Amino acid sequence: MTESEILALLDRIPGPVIATTDVAEHFDSTTEGARRKLNDLCDAGVLDRRKVGGTRVYWRAGPEEKP
Repeated sequence: MTESEILALLDRIPGPVIATTDVAEHFDSTTEGARRKLNDLCDAGVLDRRKVGGTRVYWRAGPEEKP
């Protein structure tokens, strides 16, 4: 799963956020592998994240949020 594939998935699913399980199910991956990739994209300033209840959600980082 590449950055562009994850961003394309984010554009296709309903709502402004994506969860680890969305990525894992779509790419037939483990949730741990999906979480690592999403966190890498957060570290790169491409995505941002927040924990809501027991679920961590991810969204595209805005220009003001990039390092």
